[in-house]
Amino acid sequence: MKKTIIVLICLMTGFAQFSYLHAERRLIYSFDTADHNAEDWIYYADQLIFDEAYLCSDSTSHLRDVLTQGNTYLLKVTHMAVGIEQVDSCFTTFTYVPEGYDPEDPYVDNGTLAFSDQSFGFYNIVNSAFQDPDLFGEDGDYTEEEIEGILSTYDYCFIMAETSYTRIKIEIYEY
Repeated sequence: MKKTIIVLICLMTGFAQFSYLHAERRLIYSFDTADHNAEDWIYYADQLIFDEAYLCSDSTSHLRDVLTQGNTYLLKVTHMAVGIEQVDSCFTTFTYVPEGYDPEDPYVDNGTLAFSDQSFGFYNIVNSAFQDPDLFGEDGDYTEEEIEGILSTYDYCFIMAETSYTRIKIEIYEY
């Protein structure tokens, strides 16, 4: 009898915690590479980059239309490599400070929703970052792929710090 009561209390506690964690959680953004063309992924500097054209393909909404400055969101990224599925998630705040916006300031936050160690996240959600016209120089130090990779990080993009994935699913929940 005592064991039954303990099991029931544990079940009720677990159910209460599960209910609390999932209360008012609303999916506001979902992107799955299985629904898009994987050949459009950009690889640069050991990073996987999804640029604006790829993220907004198939009428996927732009994040600036669904995020509110200062709100906290759950950013969940499910990634698969060699048939092994892993999930990374974090609570993060959508940051953007429109007052005093200076497009030539290299440290300006153009809208960010990312994991604190920057291993994955969305960047330049509201505005494009300033592009230094002298960046590529006249020597042609960069290949065409490198230039594409660099330029893709100046506009609205999603970046992951690894490149060995075969499928990525991104979800954003509002709390």
